Amino acid sequence: MSMHSRLKSIGAVTLALGVWVAAAGSAEVLIVSGGDAGLDTAMQDALVTQGHTVTVGPRYYELLPGDIGDPEVILLVIRSNWSAADMPLETQMAIEAYVRDGGGLVTGEWVNWKSSGSQLQIIG
Repeated sequence: MSMHSRLKSIGAVTLALGVWVAAAGSAEVLIVSGGDAGLDTAMQDALVTQGHTVTVGPRYYELLPGDIGDPEVILLVIRSNWSAADMPLETQMAIEAYVRDGGGLVTGEWVNWKSSGSQLQIIG
């Protein structure tokens, strides 16, 4: 991924989260890893600079319900791992319940793309 593409991705993520937490000023954020350690770190650094507390979790297909914790926002990033296996069904159900109970979820285009097929059918 080019530096320009990385910066556009980071900017879009920061903007989306900024809109989400504008009233609160800062948030606890769980980044579900996109499989690119450099991009994960860059997003984490950008969000921390904005005053957020950020945890980078496992890749989406390795995420288990117990990994979610209690963040204010989950950032579900599917980038370099877009062709991997589906997210476990029990994890999708846990994220659905988390959102239903008021938690925030920010996703990107690959979540939409995967849900148009046979994956991410609960949260897509």
